[in-house]
Amino acid sequence: MLARWTILALVAARTTATGTAEQPEEPACAVHEEDEADGLAALQTTESKRKATSESHGSSNTTAPGVSSGPTCYGYTGGSCSVQACTAARNAKCSGGYCTCDAGCSSANGTCYMEKNKVIAQSFTLSNAKWPNYYMYMKTVSTFDQMRVSDSWFGVGGDKFSLYQLPGAYEGQPTFFLGSSKWESSVVAIAGTTGTAVHPYAAYAKSLEKKTGVDKLAVAVCARANGTIMIGGLGNSSITKKPVWAYIQHGTWLVYGYSTGDPGQGGYWIPKPAFPANSVPACSV
Repeated sequence: MLARWTILALVAARTTATGTAEQPEEPACAVHEEDEADGLAALQTTESKRKATSESHGSSNTTAPGVSSGPTCYGYTGGSCSVQACTAARNAKCSGGYCTCDAGCSSANGTCYMEKNKVIAQSFTLSNAKWPNYYMYMKTVSTFDQMRVSDSWFGVGGDKFSLYQLPGAYEGQPTFFLGSSKWESSVVAIAGTTGTAVHPYAAYAKSLEKKTGVDKLAVAVCARANGTIMIGGLGNSSITKKPVWAYIQHGTWLVYGYSTGDPGQGGYWIPKPAFPANSVPACSV
């Protein structure tokens, strides 16, 4: 009997050892899958918050009665009427201390028009000309909401964008909302880093639901002869007095602003699919 139990114990030990040896190693993509699961969870949380906010406003594109705040029409001119009335040139009304377009949409210079933003392109991606495998994307959750690039992980639809041309002009040039196709209340804007980086400017995801002046949300977009585009802030840098262009550089996945002239390949972006011919102005840089 003792011999029988000894044999059974040896067989069991061998089986256990064999099972352990033949167990497949964890696939290399496991960490990525965990990140994706975390990203999906964060996305669901963010979407729930967005839905709750939209329902409390009565519409996903309205932050105050009669004032639009979506990518196809934005009614906050950037003017304030807490102390003085809105200037007549804005064609705006005073609403809760803000100069707003009661039944129209604001241009980047803060004037109300009775026309909506024009859709130029939808659901396109933006790869970088210097590193073509890297695509700009908007993170679901980010401490500073700075735009990034990646060659593999973009979240769920975070790398898809839509382009809308605003009515009117800013310093004689058309202006645009570069919006997220996934989150219609978010756009890409160029802004100062306010000490969060060694670079003075960067590209950020900005909300259309915070009543920010349209000039702080719109961007300049121009096309180069080879089909690439450049994405810049409105006006010039207060430091260099030159335009600020979204670009990436070696050693970081973050999108910063280049303000000393032509940003080079790191500041050229490839829209896929390509924009319609002559839909944005030609670059003069």
